[in-house]
Amino acid sequence: MCTQKVVESGKKLCVLVGTALLLVGCQTAGDKPPTRFGSLPFPGVTSLFAAAEPANLAPHYYRSRLARPFEVEGDRGIVFTAKAGFVDISHARETLDWTRYVNLQLERAPVDGETRIARFVFENLDVAVTAPAELTESQRIELAAATTYRLLAWHEISTWFGYSMVPFVSERRSSFTPDDLTAHAIGIRVAREVLEGSPDLVTYERLSGERLEEEIASLEPLPADELAEFCSTLRDVWWSG
Repeated sequence: MCTQKVVESGKKLCVLVGTALLLVGCQTAGDKPPTRFGSLPFPGVTSLFAAAEPANLAPHYYRSRLARPFEVEGDRGIVFTAKAGFVDISHARETLDWTRYVNLQLERAPVDGETRIARFVFENLDVAVTAPAELTESQRIELAAATTYRLLAWHEISTWFGYSMVPFVSERRSSFTPDDLTAHAIGIRVAREVLEGSPDLVTYERLSGERLEEEIASLEPLPADELAEFCSTLRDVWWSG
C-alpha cells in the first residue's frame, strides 16, 4: 500500500512516503486524468518521438478525447530548452492533471476527528493520503503537488524494475530519463499556480494551456523543425540504437 502520512508543523506540511506494489483496489469518485503517451528524446518508431512546437502547447485538456470529440489538444512530444534541457510535454500535462486530481480527492476526503484520508488508485497502487482535517487551500494544493511528485517518481522506479502499463512492452529504457524528471518539475510549478482559487474544469484547462506555454517559452525552447536534427547530433553520445 502506498501511504502518505502528513504532519503539520508550523506552516509546513511534511509528507512521509512508503510504497509497495498491489493489485488495483477501489477508486474514489471523480474522473481520473487521461492516459498519455510520452516520448523518448531521440528519433525512432519505438521511441514514440514527436517534436512539440513550443508555441503550440495550448489548449490543454483534462477531459478525455471521447468527452471532447471536436476539440484538439496542443502538441505532445519533446521540447529542448536552453535553460532546462529536454522536456516531455506529455509528462508535464500528466503532472498537471494528477495534481488537480489529488487536490480534489483531498478536498472531498471524509473527515474523522482531526484527520482526513483521501484514497485512490494510481496505476497499480492503492494510495492513502492522510492529512489534518483542517487544510487551507494553499496547504491542500501543496500537499497534492508533493504527493503527485512522489507518485510520478514511483512510476520511474517501478518501470526500472519491470512494471509496464502496456503488457509485454518494456518501459525500462524510459525510466529516469531527464526529459521526464524535468517535465514533472515544470508540471508541478504550473499546477501550483493554476489551482489557486479552485477554478472550474474549463477554467483550469484554459489556464493550464496558457501557463504551460509561458513556462516553456521562459526556458528558451528550440523550434520543432530543428529538434530532430539536434537530437541526431547526440547519437552515440548519450543514446544509440
